[in-house]
Amino acid sequence: MSKYGMVGKLFTDPDNRDTLIDILTQAATMMEDLDGCHLYVVSKDADDESAVVVMELWESKDAHDDSLKLDAVRNLIGQAMPILKGQ
Repeated sequence: MSKYGMVGKLFTDPDNRDTLIDILTQAATMMEDLDGCHLYVVSKDADDESAVVVMELWESKDAHDDSLKLDAVRNLIGQAMPILKGQ
């Protein structure tokens, strides 16, 4: 069976980038405990001070989708949403 991978670029005001990185790093720490998550990496975009890149590798799309249902993850999403720009 093939794995499920995602690469996302999230945008925020440059003043909020470290806050966003902190939130996403907390998520990465949570993902370490999930059996279906093989990789969750957060990094600064070297060319854009308003962007953060997240790379994820999951056992399956269902494993990824299930992670989004966890209360702790939903809480972090709620913290990140107000500071995100764009879609």
